[in-house]
Amino acid sequence: VNDGRLRTAWEASQRSTKEDWAEWMRHFSIELLKESPSPALRTCARLAQLQ
Repeated sequence: VNDGRLRTAWEASQRSTKEDWAEWMRHFSIELLKESPSPALRTCARLAQLQ
């Protein structure tokens, strides 16, 4: 798990609109999948990026 990547993805200080928050949630969710200790969840990250 790369803590630095998750901290960066967690940063939300520049979010103000509904669309900003939706994009932040999408990006953060993908980073959580990428950094998961579960190989099955990490595999899902690529598919999530394509959606």
